[in-house]
Amino acid sequence: MRLGLSVYEFYCMTPREFSKALKEYSENQLEEYKRVHEAIRFQEWININHQLQKKDRYKIPRDMLEFEWETPKVQTVQEMKYMLQSIVAHAKQKNKHLKKE
Repeated sequence: MRLGLSVYEFYCMTPREFSKALKEYSENQLEEYKRVHEAIRFQEWININHQLQKKDRYKIPRDMLEFEWETPKVQTVQEMKYMLQSIVAHAKQKNKHLKKE
């Protein structure tokens, strides 16, 4: 199995535990993917800069190629509004819980 679990371990897991393990595995795979691609970009940055005139060279690898995960995500107004509403709702719920105690 991809997660490195035995059949017994798999059947002993709750759905929540399995979901968490799968999420962590996916995040680890993504980090490895990023490391490999950044290493390749760095190597190509060196190779390309070696062939260019000094005035035409890229200052940093990111100038040559920017990956999707490096581009900052700009939130829409609707996304910001939803996030603020969620924070307020969470704070209200927490305050209710504290008042009961």
